[in-house]
Amino acid sequence: MAKLVSRINPYIIGRPIDDPKLLFGRQDLFHVLKDNLSQHIKVTLLHGQRRIGKSSIIRNIIKSFELEDFVFIAFNLEDYTRENLCKILADLAQEIIEQLEIDDQKIKPPSIQDLDNEPYIFYSQFLAKVINQLDGKKLVFLLDEFEALSDQYSASLLENFFIYLHSLIEVEQKLFLIIFTGRQSANIPNLLNSFQDAYIHEIDFLDEYSATQLITQPAQGILEYSQEAITAIIELSAGHPYFIQVICFAIFVRARELDESHIGREDIDNIVDKAIENAEAGLAWFWDGLSFTEKIVFSAIAESQKIGTVGETPFQILQKYGVFKREVIEKAIKELVDHKFLDAEGNKIKIQLVGRWLLQRHPLRQEIKELQKFKEAENYFTDEDRKKFLLEEKKHNSIANDQKPSLTLTVTEKSLPLQRFSRPKKTEEIEIIQESKKAVSISKIEIVSPAKSRLSKGIRYLVIAGGMTFSAAVIGTFIGMSTRCLASGSENKILGVFCVDNPSSNFSSGDRTFFPIKNNSYRDQAIESFRLANYATATELFAEATKSDRTDPEVLIYYNNALAKQRKNYFTLAVVVPADNTNFAEEILRGVAHAQQEFNQKNGLNGRLLSIIIANDGDGKQREKAKQIAAELVKTKSILGVIGHNFSEATQAALTEYKKGRIPLISPASSTTSLQENKNFFRTIPSNAAMGEKLAKYAINNLHLTRVVIFKSTSLFSQSMTEEFQNKFQKLGGKIIRQVDLTKSTLNAQKEVNLSLDKQAQGAVLITDQQYSNVALDIAKANNNTIHNYQNQKQRKLKLLSTNPLYSDETLTQGGKAVEGLITVVPWFRDAEKAKKYAQTAKKLWTIDVSWRTASSYDATQALIQDLSVDSSRKTILASLENANFLVKQTSGYPLKFSSEGEREIEPVLLEVKEGKYIAVP
Repeated sequence: MAKLVSRINPYIIGRPIDDPKLLFGRQDLFHVLKDNLSQHIKVTLLHGQRRIGKSSIIRNIIKSFELEDFVFIAFNLEDYTRENLCKILADLAQEIIEQLEIDDQKIKPPSIQDLDNEPYIFYSQFLAKVINQLDGKKLVFLLDEFEALSDQYSASLLENFFIYLHSLIEVEQKLFLIIFTGRQSANIPNLLNSFQDAYIHEIDFLDEYSATQLITQPAQGILEYSQEAITAIIELSAGHPYFIQVICFAIFVRARELDESHIGREDIDNIVDKAIENAEAGLAWFWDGLSFTEKIVFSAIAESQKIGTVGETPFQILQKYGVFKREVIEKAIKELVDHKFLDAEGNKIKIQLVGRWLLQRHPLRQEIKELQKFKEAENYFTDEDRKKFLLEEKKHNSIANDQKPSLTLTVTEKSLPLQRFSRPKKTEEIEIIQESKKAVSISKIEIVSPAKSRLSKGIRYLVIAGGMTFSAAVIGTFIGMSTRCLASGSENKILGVFCVDNPSSNFSSGDRTFFPIKNNSYRDQAIESFRLANYATATELFAEATKSDRTDPEVLIYYNNALAKQRKNYFTLAVVVPADNTNFAEEILRGVAHAQQEFNQKNGLNGRLLSIIIANDGDGKQREKAKQIAAELVKTKSILGVIGHNFSEATQAALTEYKKGRIPLISPASSTTSLQENKNFFRTIPSNAAMGEKLAKYAINNLHLTRVVIFKSTSLFSQSMTEEFQNKFQKLGGKIIRQVDLTKSTLNAQKEVNLSLDKQAQGAVLITDQQYSNVALDIAKANNNTIHNYQNQKQRKLKLLSTNPLYSDETLTQGGKAVEGLITVVPWFRDAEKAKKYAQTAKKLWTIDVSWRTASSYDATQALIQDLSVDSSRKTILASLENANFLVKQTSGYPLKFSSEGEREIEPVLLEVKEGKYIAVP
């Protein structure tokens, strides 16, 4: 190793990285952005914690892209707090001139005064001319630091800027936006009221490989890190690139002072305090935006993680200082989890360095004293001091909790005559409403906070080409373009200008795609025709779209919906999918689309076809969103039944709404046992009780296992399945040696396997969910690599058992020899004798093998289809499903009959991995 004394520190703190070779772990993101632009996705929103590397990404986008048809303009909003829209637009124009090296005598950028008089000239007299000069190239705005406009003083400016940008991209087809924000994911919807079709992507912490690269590569040939040191750095930083740089910077300084190139675990311990000192500015961000309650809970959790504080929860610690209402603490924990400051369970601080900083700078006792200055919080403050606390809380929460000052739109309806406006270099004309010089009567429309009144495309076109005046609460003068509201009737014009809708971006029967990253020009054209109620054209285009991508179920559903729309009198069902999880969503939709296609091809029921509304519950695990989706479906009286949801968390939350509306819900994937307590709930897969029992009996009776360890996650499915397996296994005489949490960031797979074998465990049951399936496979690999000298030489590794989340091709390819002999319990198996006919028919339709999720969705749809009649209603369908004689024969292989509890009367299937394939266990 080289001498360190004269070496420059290669680690970078507090400034962006300009060298793409030093920007680790972001190549996948660059590929996503490149694909989005290539596929004409107009708006991409990237969000992440402060100092996650957004500015470095912006600097390297141009260097990392090979897109000759695009030019990029970077614009930072950090210094525009309390400025107005005209100031932002004027400076943006100047940046465009400078970065593109345009002669400002040929294209003059508008001044603040110009924009203050006529804001629409930014486009008509400037931006349109710039784009025309780009020789056919497209323009991409890289907009950074939107959170600078997120305080209570800039709330209206932020919203107005978004609305203005939305109007620009609607009018100008060659303009694209990539927006970078540090706002937490829980607040993203508030920032997207004008961009409901935006592609959203989180800039997350680095994975282990990329974090290791960031640690070792900058100092390659200078420092040599032991594996223990690398692990310690990753644990301290949780893979956050800023904190990795901070820690390594301090390591390098110390190594240079000692002229020592070998870095071990003890070296990491020695620089923690210095790293905290160097990171003070970055660490302060974690604290400054929190409410009083959140700060106290944050400190309490840091206290609970402190060495020596064993077994105490934040609740127990806080009780020492007085009476704190549990619900208030729980709310604060939820906020911290949403911000990703805590782990998913809310028990631990994600970044250990942050926790150590809290113990030093914000110890709990100190924060309690601060709070005591204000007495108690809202629910437990004295009346005397409550106002002080509420004032501070309101200051923090005015944006985050949707308490923005409402925007008051002032227009003069009778004095807004229609005029014509032609876009430069465009042949088409758009009707606009232009402000008259003569004011008659003034009416006010209150636009409440975006989360409550989803403007989305509700302000379909703004405001760049005429003159509508907002009141003083809204900065700048805008023009409202008149446009047609969607034919669905879910949107209503106000004064002929605004199309205001409900949260319709989560629902579609053909007017939007939930998978915009998939490139299908026929689909996009069909959607436009569907929006215009031109269903005949939409049908033709959707038919072409299905040919273009035969694996895509969304377009087949939309094709059949367009057919149904032409008939006008049709049945309506809904399916709820987690569209953020493309694989799961499409697997469910394939089953639904297949059943709908068969029904409609047979001319439906007396010529009455079936239409399917697709609803998106996001990642499928957000309980509140699931409830909102369910509430909207219940309100739509034409919907006779619902297929969904995928995850048990969403199903459990949504059932309260479905129960109120007495609407039947058939889930093709939620297997948590407790869901059966709802009388309007049915499922087409075995419950966890059935699958847990099947697996436990096989472990005891066939494998002769009596001592097992359970590896589980924290999902509702995993908890339920663990409970069911454990209860049955113990009743049969087995013993659970230990349970291991797969979600722990410090999990050491080899260590856990070895410890289990040391405790004479004979088998390991992997009860995970998709999110932690890779961790479960790490357990399998560690088990395969185990070498121990046991007295019983035959016992060298654990017998592996698992549940359906590990039933996938990825398990076979990634697990390899490590999963050979794995026993898995699943709801359905395509190679089973009774399932083969359906599996072959489905493969012919989709050109790919279908999953159990597709089969169960097909069955769920068939169950509802069988209940359709001339006078169908939710009541008649629910009564039919509950009928003891109910039986569906046209299924994915097995007859469908429900028990009185809504459970499908079907046996789970056991599979074994043999020679890299799944085969049925006899």
